[in-house]
Amino acid sequence: MPLDQPYTVSLSLGLQGKCLIARLSGELDFNGTPMVRDRIARAIEAADPPLLIIDMADVTLCDSAGLSLFVSVHRSIKVLGGRLVVTGLQGRCLDVFTITGMTKLLDVRPTAEMAIDELNP
Repeated sequence: MPLDQPYTVSLSLGLQGKCLIARLSGELDFNGTPMVRDRIARAIEAADPPLLIIDMADVTLCDSAGLSLFVSVHRSIKVLGGRLVVTGLQGRCLDVFTITGMTKLLDVRPTAEMAIDELNP
């Protein structure tokens, strides 16, 4: 991607208890997905086992590259004996996840706070 094209998605990572929380905002599309994939991959390598919450509350679009990211992260975390929970899906993103069956593949909760309570002892 050329340097003059900014990412359409932003990612902030944090830790709450044993949970790694990835908060996304903007558009999770072809341009920004590699950056998100790389940063999440590095973060889950450091956790044992990885307990990852991806909060989508501020995401306005998720294309096929974004869906592929979720499948990849889900597989990686399962191999490591961890767990992925997706939160905050709404609007078009919720529609895309529902239509593609991603809501059946992944653990989905309404809010990050609910997932944090569930994953932290």
